[in-house]
Amino acid sequence: MKDKEGIENPTEWYNGFWTDKKNGFSLWFIGGWLIGITSLIFIGLGITITKILFPELVLSKYFFISSGIISYLIC
Repeated sequence: MKDKEGIENPTEWYNGFWTDKKNGFSLWFIGGWLIGITSLIFIGLGITITKILFPELVLSKYFFISSGIISYLIC
């Protein structure tokens, strides 16, 4: 690996890239999944509650966008 990328210790590079506690890729990866799952939960609950209380109401795109923004802010 040293010849291609100038890295002497691949284990240090791996630990710095993947498992870094501040800016590691694993935090970005898990954060994305957490935002996605939270957003899907909000959308599912919103659709269910809306269809029970107001069956004739059609949800607009702003509902889905706001669900994504709220889940991002929570996470």
